[in-house]
Amino acid sequence: SEAVSAFRELVEVQRVVAVAGPVSSDIGLALSKEAERYRVPLFLLAAGSDRVLTRSSRYTFRTCLPSASMHEQLFEEFIRAMKVTRVGNVIADYEWGHSIREAVERVAARTGIQLRTEVAPLTESDFTPYLRRLRDLNPELIIATGHPPGLSAIVRQSLELGLDVKWITGSVPPAAPLVNALGELAFGRVLLTNCANYESPEYVALAERFRERFGTLMEQFAVTGYVTVMMIADAIEKTGSTDPSVIADHIRSGRYVSPLYLWPLSYTEWGELKEARMSFAVIERGDPPGRVNPGSGWHLRIFFITSEPVKPYVPKE
Repeated sequence: SEAVSAFRELVEVQRVVAVAGPVSSDIGLALSKEAERYRVPLFLLAAGSDRVLTRSSRYTFRTCLPSASMHEQLFEEFIRAMKVTRVGNVIADYEWGHSIREAVERVAARTGIQLRTEVAPLTESDFTPYLRRLRDLNPELIIATGHPPGLSAIVRQSLELGLDVKWITGSVPPAAPLVNALGELAFGRVLLTNCANYESPEYVALAERFRERFGTLMEQFAVTGYVTVMMIADAIEKTGSTDPSVIADHIRSGRYVSPLYLWPLSYTEWGELKEARMSFAVIERGDPPGRVNPGSGWHLRIFFITSEPVKPYVPKE
């Protein structure tokens, strides 16, 4: 595939010491095999499918998005805290979507919520038939985390159908395109899985510089890229080595703390996050602090966070 070719070019020709960036679970799965083959650390921006990591993985690391199964604790704590009893789950028919489906089904079995799941193609843009089938359930919460590209359409079309949904969850998409597409429909309703500490002074200071340089809001993908590079640089400095294996060993056995992140980056032997306190961020009216995104009329706020770090997912094989 194109992603595999690009990875090999980076490793074989450009001789990089690490690679970061996969968002798609399918691409993350393909590249994780390359990382293990070449013994070059790969940092996943998202790519949260449970199958991306195996027990023998040593060069693939999660960053912003824990595995799909680890969302289970986030969903369950949120459902219990908000006293939600009726949930619609809209997923895409691919690796990530089905991983989320399984996680939500386990939550339903423990909490006793009424759950209805709809499976749509990954490329779907008209969710009206799927949402109509949720009408008689009258869901308080729609989990759209398992259909990342469909979030905006699901929000708009659910409201057009008269579904009185209090919250609709998404995965880790940038918020700016959502606000551009949905306007005020996004405010207070859309909850995004989140790893960035938007309320820390360090984030505000860096985001102001980011805005000045690039003319846009520094969202969690940019935060993750920055934190990942700083973690790699820290590993090189502390080990005195640019050997990819040495860097991977240091990161796997170490702990990197950044005030820009909601959790320390520490890892299991196979590269899963050990200390992730998962959260939802909500889009609200009003500019963010300082010069982070002046004149935008909206900001991101941490809305819900798990009471403790989520238990790391242990791969089945």
